[in-house]
Amino acid sequence: MHPQKSNRRRFRRVVFPPSVNVRCWGEGFRGRLRVLSEGGMFIDTIHPRPDGTEVKVTIEGEGEAICLRCVSRDHEPGSGMGLEFVRLPEAERDRIRELIARFNS
Repeated sequence: MHPQKSNRRRFRRVVFPPSVNVRCWGEGFRGRLRVLSEGGMFIDTIHPRPDGTEVKVTIEGEGEAICLRCVSRDHEPGSGMGLEFVRLPEAERDRIRELIARFNS
C-alpha cells in the first residue's frame, strides 16, 4: 500500500481471521471478511461486483450476524472488493465498533 494512501483513511482498519465470513443477500455467493473499518470493508471473493454496485451483505461469525447496505468502491477481478457502508444506522455502527475492538488486539 502506498504510504500516502494509508494517511488519508478516515477510520482505523482491522484485519479479520478466516472464521468471519460475508454473505451477500440474493447474490448467491460468500466471501471472507479481510478488513473492516467503520466506513466499510474489503472481502475476498472470486465474484466481486463492479464499482458502484449496491450490495446487501451480512457479516457472519463469532455467533452473530450484522446486516448492512454497501456500495462496491474498488473491485479486483478474481480477488475481492472494497465496500463502503451506506445509510448505516447508528446501532449497526456500534456493532461494527464492537467487532473492531474485539479483533484489534
